[in-house]
Order: sequence, then structure tokens, then C-alpha cells
Amino acid sequence: MASCRRRLMVVVSCSLTAMVLYPPVKVYVKNMQVSPHPWRGKVAAERYNSQQNLNLSDSSVKTEEPSSSASRYTATVRLTKMKCTPADDTKGLPWDDNTTTEDDLYSPYISNIQFTKVTKVIQSDNLTLYVCNIHLKVDPCSCTRTIEAHLLHPCPTNTADPDELLQQIKSSLGESNCGDFATLRGGGQKVVSYSVYGKFPNDYYQGMEELLPRLRQVYPDWSVRVYLDISSTSLQNWVCSLVCEHPHLDVCNVRQLPMLGDVSSSTGRVWRFSVVGDALVSHYMIRDSDSPVLQREVDAVDQWLKSHTCYHIMRDNIYHSLPMLAGMWGGCNTWRVGEAIEAMDYALCHAQADTADQEILKSHLWPVARLNATVHDSYTCRRFGKSLPFPSQRVNFTFVGQRSYRRMHRRERTYIHCPLLCRPKEHHNWLYC
Repeated sequence: MASCRRRLMVVVSCSLTAMVLYPPVKVYVKNMQVSPHPWRGKVAAERYNSQQNLNLSDSSVKTEEPSSSASRYTATVRLTKMKCTPADDTKGLPWDDNTTTEDDLYSPYISNIQFTKVTKVIQSDNLTLYVCNIHLKVDPCSCTRTIEAHLLHPCPTNTADPDELLQQIKSSLGESNCGDFATLRGGGQKVVSYSVYGKFPNDYYQGMEELLPRLRQVYPDWSVRVYLDISSTSLQNWVCSLVCEHPHLDVCNVRQLPMLGDVSSSTGRVWRFSVVGDALVSHYMIRDSDSPVLQREVDAVDQWLKSHTCYHIMRDNIYHSLPMLAGMWGGCNTWRVGEAIEAMDYALCHAQADTADQEILKSHLWPVARLNATVHDSYTCRRFGKSLPFPSQRVNFTFVGQRSYRRMHRRERTYIHCPLLCRPKEHHNWLYC
């Protein structure tokens, strides 16, 4: 009898889980356009095929092999919420009352670009991209901003049609996993990526306000992406206030991400992973919105970039006891990117628990990342393999990843001496390395 009860509980649990995980909500996603660069086209094709194979038993999914001779492909997809199984042909699929379209979803970046104007032209040494300053009008936020765009072709001489410029970037370099403003920045982007979620307002939103000026100061060549679910008028007003004040900020609505669709049903902790595999991003950093940017972190990032390794991983507290902390790592989109995309896709499709982000990094990305990484570790420097001490000494017992922007952790510090093996060879006297 007890065994039967257990079986009944399992069946009921599975049924309830299926009801929660597979609601009949569908979202229309724009045409997928992938860079003509061979490695990017191959990765995108592999990614598309892997998504198609997730649920071959579903009769609504139609598979289509991309042409082997094509340098890029175009597909129209509809991504079912949480199921993460796209159908490549929406023409044969009827719309219904449960379908959510772009018009139903608020975003400050849909049909907001009124005009563009180029003020200077600089040829960059990086991929011979042309660097242009572009003036944009942001609606419905009622403000203007200037962003720096990296284009494969010479900048327009005067005023350019924003739609034409977007299509030019998409066809030559690819489309971002964020939105039109991020796409307009062009190729070779370096991005600091955040997730902000939960009831508005809370400490995470406040932390983001504190972080944006600091990020502009210490990472002047980087843009910032904030992935969030824009679902209320108060949140929309908050987004506009930030977008109008900070030209280095791009807001990404997780209900309508280009190339990815609606990822809002996964835990908010993994939304920031959407930058992985972005065709327009060369380097990215994944961070927590409740953690300040210390100079100690900036020094470590500088050492990572100079090392020319792909990944950067930091552990700076005795309790940082996992290979990769979800808000303390970075990477590149130029080395074994297919495996990184697989890990990102798995996270966006399956991560539900609050700790799922770090578990997925441990099981899906760490085995690859460790092969080409700069790792800074001040306490567990021999536990996970080769690592480096942080290049600058700890100040006032602070540590990278401290949660100072949360009220209950404002005084969070570490007062434990670093092991001798984890200190710089020339600074064994750094007790708090």
C-alpha cells in the first residue's frame, strides 16, 4: 500500500510539473540571421540542429537541414515557452488566443529608432571595423542617446536609415541576443552581462543603479547588458530612466530575445548567460547586480585580457568552493564556442532552482573552460587545478563577489588569512592576499 501511494504521488507530481513547465504560450521570434563568417555559421547551424533534436517526437516540430553550401541561413522560428523546441516553419502553424506576439510585449527598443547620424569615422585595428558615433532617438522614453557602433563597412556619411543600418549589420556580422540597440553597436563588442529579477523595486534593481556609473568608469570600452522581464509600468519607467542616463546600457527583454525567444520561465539567474555565443560579442563578463566592482576585480580582469586566454574565473572567499561562481566569470566567443552555447542553451531551457546556474556551469562548462582559462583564487588555489593569486592586495577585508548592495549583507567581509600557497610569490607577507 505504501508503495502504491508513492507511485501515485510520483504520477501526480509529474503531471503537475508538466502542467507548469509546458504551458501553451508561444512567442513569435524574428528571422534568425547568422554571420557569414564560416565558424559562426557552422556553430549557429549546429545549435539550430541541436534544438531541433530536443523533441523529435513532437509532431508539431518540422526539421530542416541547412544547406552545406550556404554561408548563412535564415529561419523563422516559434519558441514554445520553457519547452525550448523551435518549429522552423510558422506558416503552417495557426495562431490562437494563447499566442503572444511582439506587439503584446513592452520593450524600449522595438520601433524606437527615429534617426541616426554619424559624427566621426575611425578605422579600428580589431577586425578592421569602422567605429562610428550614432545619434539615436529613444521612444517611448523621450530622450536621445549616442552609441558607438563597430561596422564592417564604412560609416554612412550623413543621416542613415536605422532599419537599413540594422539590416546591414545583421547580414554582415550577425544579430545580437539582446535587441536592436545592442545589434546597432556592431561587431567586436565587450559586454558585462547582468540579470535583474524579482518584485520591483528590490536591492538588485538598486544595485544596478549603483553599478552603471562605476562600470562606465572602470570598463570604458565595455557595454552593459541587463536581462530582465519588463512587465509593469513602474519597471518600464525605471528602464527608461536608466537608458536615457547611461548610453553604455542595453536592456534585454527576456520575453522577446532575438535568436532565443522567450526565456522568462527559466530562473532569472541564467538570463545573463544569453550573451554567450552572441555573434557580435568578442568578450563577456557575467556578474551579480548586488556586488560592487572592486579595483581588485578590475586588476584581475586586466591580467586576464592580457593573457589572451578565453575564460576568466575568480574565487575570492573561503566559501567560494565551486569551480565557477555564477557571477564571477567571463569568456570569449571565439574558442570552442559551440560547447559554451550548448551549456547556455541547457541553462536557459532547464534551470529552475536558484542554484541551477552554478551547477550547470560545473557540469557543462567547467570541463571545457578549465582548458583555456585564467583563474584567480585566493583560498582554494590548489583544489581545482592551476590558478593565479590576485594581482593586487585585498583592501579593508573586501572580496570580489561580496553582496554589499543587499541590505542584509552590506558589511560582508572576509577576515581569514590566505594560505601561503595562494599568495603572490613576491608578496608572501600579504596575509589577506
